[in-house]
Amino acid sequence: MRHTFFAVSILFIATALSPRSLADDDSPLERSMSTMNASLRALKRQVADPAQNASALELIGKMKKAAVASRDESPSMVKEIPEADRAKFLSSYKDAMTDLIGQIDELNLAVKENRTKDALKLLDELKETKREGHSQFINKKDKD
Repeated sequence: MRHTFFAVSILFIATALSPRSLADDDSPLERSMSTMNASLRALKRQVADPAQNASALELIGKMKKAAVASRDESPSMVKEIPEADRAKFLSSYKDAMTDLIGQIDELNLAVKENRTKDALKLLDELKETKREGHSQFINKKDKD
């Protein structure tokens, strides 16, 4: 028991002192991304059940609001991009966020029209968009 407590304590301290925890995790972008992530997780459970469409539509609305807010922010990785490439990087980020907002709108319509099969497919596409966006716009050391 004592060894387990010690191991958990060390793990907690190591996590608390990790470089990611020292980053600005309370930035507007981080808060918006957390909102989108939480909504996406909850939607996975709700979209399959048409009886939960009203709740799903609320989550989709939160997700869209967070995506729109995120589009106007800059990823922390921008600081590491050479000055000459920053405008292109930010333009790519804004384009990716605009595409994401379009996907969220498609999901919203599918749920409103009770097209469950399409909505589930769109959720899978959103997960892939998230994966691609994170690989492109999040520094690998910030993912840990």
